[in-house]
Amino acid sequence: MKRFLLLLILLTSSLTLSAQQTRELREGEDQTKVLYKYPGFVAGQVILNNGTRTQGLLNYNLYTKTIQFKNEDGTVMDIADPTQVAYVDMVDRRFVWRGNNWFEILGDFGDMSIACVSYLTAKNEARSSGDYGGQSIASGSHRVRNYDAATGQFVLSSDQLFVFEEHSEYYIVRKNKFYRTHTVKSIVKPFSNNKDEVKEYITANKLDTNNLDDLKTLLKHAVEAKW
Repeated sequence: MKRFLLLLILLTSSLTLSAQQTRELREGEDQTKVLYKYPGFVAGQVILNNGTRTQGLLNYNLYTKTIQFKNEDGTVMDIADPTQVAYVDMVDRRFVWRGNNWFEILGDFGDMSIACVSYLTAKNEARSSGDYGGQSIASGSHRVRNYDAATGQFVLSSDQLFVFEEHSEYYIVRKNKFYRTHTVKSIVKPFSNNKDEVKEYITANKLDTNNLDDLKTLLKHAVEAKW
């Protein structure tokens, strides 16, 4: 019985690990494809609160959770004061700064929007163990020391492998307020006059409040129902 329980625990842990989205970074690889939202810096514009518009090569760094621009000499810099920025447009996405995060607007539904905070955390560092051909795993952390902020790149030796976990936190935006969607209790807050109907719809349709497609389904129905 004990052996069965141990096997079940190991199997469950394995399935959970395999379901997580990860990115791997090795020496010599194009790090922008791993660490950033877009595989390269793209033409975008920054619109300040006073209406001033500045264009340049931009990207969202998933590791530092910052919007960065690349200078002509190749150096990478964060937007200095996000509180002065009304919004940032890159490709087909708009980013807005609220609190301490850049929120990516994923879609509009009536007077509501779906926003997301995306980021990477360093899960672990794997280093080659030489002649044995295996790997020794060091405990992971959210920040790794050999990250070069000036270039937005990691300085890696030939035997290093960094593994990053991807995270996405979704929010409903209504009347300029951001509501986290990770629980049913929190997701009904934007619908102050229709909380019971929202709960019933989520339950009846078995919606996952952390799933983007399910959130879109909910907001489409909310617009139709005039919640």
